[in-house]
Amino acid sequence: MMTWLVISLTAFQLHARDSLDGKISLIKEIAPIKEILKEVEHQTDFRFFYNHQQVDVSRPISVNLKEVTLIQALEEIFKNESIGYTIQGHQVLLFKKESPLIKSQGAVRGNFADNLATLFAVTGTVTSTSGETLPGVNVMEKGTMNGTATDADGKYTLNISSGNITLIFSFIGFATVEETVSGRTTIDVSLGEDMQNLEEVVVVGYSAKKQSELSSSVSVVSGEKLRDVTSNNVGDLLQGKAPGVIVSNSSGDPNAAPSVIIRGSSSITAGSDPLYVVDGIIGGSANPNDIASVTVLKDAAATGLYGSRASNGVIIITTKSGKSGKTHVNFNSSIGFNTASEGKYEVMNSQQLYDFQRTFWNPATWDADRPSSLLLQDTDWRSLMFSTGTTQNHTITVSGGSEKTQMYVSGNYYKEEGTLGASSNEAFNIRSNITHNINDKLQISVRLNARNRRMENEAAGTNFLTTHENMPWDNPYNTDGSLKMGTEEEWIGRDNDNFLHGWQYNFDVAKESTANGDFILDYNITKDLTFSSNNRASVRNGKRELYYDVRAKAGGGQGMLTNDFYKDTQFITSNRLLYTKNFGSHNLNAMGVIEGETNFTDFNSVSGAGLAPGLHVMDAASMITAASSKTSENAFNKGLVQLDYNFDNRYFVIGSFIRESSSRFGANNRAANFYTIGASWILSNENFMEGQKTFDHLKVRGSYGLTGNAQIGDYQTLGLYSFSTQYGGNSGSFPAQMANDNLTWEKAETVNLGVDV
Repeated sequence: MMTWLVISLTAFQLHARDSLDGKISLIKEIAPIKEILKEVEHQTDFRFFYNHQQVDVSRPISVNLKEVTLIQALEEIFKNESIGYTIQGHQVLLFKKESPLIKSQGAVRGNFADNLATLFAVTGTVTSTSGETLPGVNVMEKGTMNGTATDADGKYTLNISSGNITLIFSFIGFATVEETVSGRTTIDVSLGEDMQNLEEVVVVGYSAKKQSELSSSVSVVSGEKLRDVTSNNVGDLLQGKAPGVIVSNSSGDPNAAPSVIIRGSSSITAGSDPLYVVDGIIGGSANPNDIASVTVLKDAAATGLYGSRASNGVIIITTKSGKSGKTHVNFNSSIGFNTASEGKYEVMNSQQLYDFQRTFWNPATWDADRPSSLLLQDTDWRSLMFSTGTTQNHTITVSGGSEKTQMYVSGNYYKEEGTLGASSNEAFNIRSNITHNINDKLQISVRLNARNRRMENEAAGTNFLTTHENMPWDNPYNTDGSLKMGTEEEWIGRDNDNFLHGWQYNFDVAKESTANGDFILDYNITKDLTFSSNNRASVRNGKRELYYDVRAKAGGGQGMLTNDFYKDTQFITSNRLLYTKNFGSHNLNAMGVIEGETNFTDFNSVSGAGLAPGLHVMDAASMITAASSKTSENAFNKGLVQLDYNFDNRYFVIGSFIRESSSRFGANNRAANFYTIGASWILSNENFMEGQKTFDHLKVRGSYGLTGNAQIGDYQTLGLYSFSTQYGGNSGSFPAQMANDNLTWEKAETVNLGVDV
């Protein structure tokens, strides 16, 4: 490993700032033991280790410690608990006592003597395969929080609960090793270097290459790492897993899409969303459970092939595929619970609000405006607004195949309930990926993905602010148990709204169906030359119903209904010619691409009023209050070339040129040119680096390029008239937008420098 890392780890271990005589001050009222132990760790250099299955640290206790030693603090914390402890260096090992009343002396407290059968020390030394000792290696008892780290000489000592457990040795840059103790007290371990990531083949643009050969800034997240969070959105799953990728949610709405920003916003007025690519084709959709990996392209050298639309970065999703061999059937199911988190935010109760308003109210009118009878009511509006929702995710997959045909088929059901009102996200997803080798030269792949989704949102416009705009003095219920509307004379809250009343009648529901079909053909013209045709057709249909009942405040005394209908279609074809040739130490890859894309959107909306209670069919409306319709279409055409060269796996150069045109831009600037260039040098592969043991892999890289952004609306360059008015009973129009034939792509110059160690 690197010398500076060894030095820093050694310094950290030698810099012990506390001893058993260090002073601890701590006051806690009704807090879990675990929380108190964390505070002790913050004030000292001692760390606690324990088996959570044997030692209960969740019990709440109260402590009042002032300038006491560690042992005095532990005696006070555990005085009524069945927890013993032993101190070894700067580690405090906790174990279960038979009785909380048993005491003993010295650095060991509790019934330690009776626990020798289940508590003994294992020692050893951890080295690399070259024989170097490794400081800072994590040594953990498998399945517990009990662990330690090796010192500057690679040595460790760990007290364990029994002789039948397994120890896990892990260190960044080295392969993890597991050792079963089997009664041994000395276990020496040798860790081998983990070069798997460097040799991993990652998808970048229209091709794939080893991660060690990249001249660009790329992050790869495997499907397994994505699925440690239960969500039906790729953006949510990426949160915190790729450097430079910021994922944020504006609310806890299960239907709200997260905002994904790669390396900050790069646009003034256009969109800042990254470009999504599924299985090598722009656009498309994929269920998170079907994702094999996600590649995030950040700089110009990485995004080059998408340069015309890549100024916000590119997220490439690769779905799973079948492998030849035995057929595998897998089923995965998870269920969780959702609760609203408000942090330390608090609102006044009835008495507190009463006392506070009295400090500034006119005393002459106080008793009339705020009679003491208000204190008989103390409504907790937050508990009425928020509830506990459930999230369930169930997936079944079948994969396998023969040497000629491989298949992957999956079905998924996902449902997430929100915590505010009747909000939920329910989806059924089916995917089928099939690849067939017709002969040695020709391969075809067919990928189908279909999703049916139902989304329900809170319909009354209720949000977090409502919980403190409504007063605790207002009772949401009548004496007969029915719900008040909030407009009653005795209602005190400013907005005169009882959201519970509207929730029982109003709804906002959308239903959506999406289908994507891919057809891919790969033909090996020669050993070095391959033609690939990638084609996709996508369609999305949806309907939304927003209903306000005549009995609800939002219904305006007449009842209102809005129906929205939309349909989106996409057709894209990407035809690629790839050439690969090796001349001794010279390696050349060349690519040419011709691509065309058409997108079409159709939207219709109609609103009606005058509906009988509980009737939400537009035919039943007594009047049509609004109707609108919109169609939109855009097209993209692209040609590009890319050259990728490396010499002797040491020097790498990659460059690309893209010319793309789009109907979104003005007639004078419909097409634009984009280019990128990147280079890297793997110093660790040089002859003068042989024999050194500091670096396993050392590479410097840089890139420069011009990328674009096309996230603007359609027809923004045209001179448009609006026909939304009437004159004399006839349709009237007026100029609504001036023509701009010079509107062109928003472009960004990107420079990236990096060192990979």
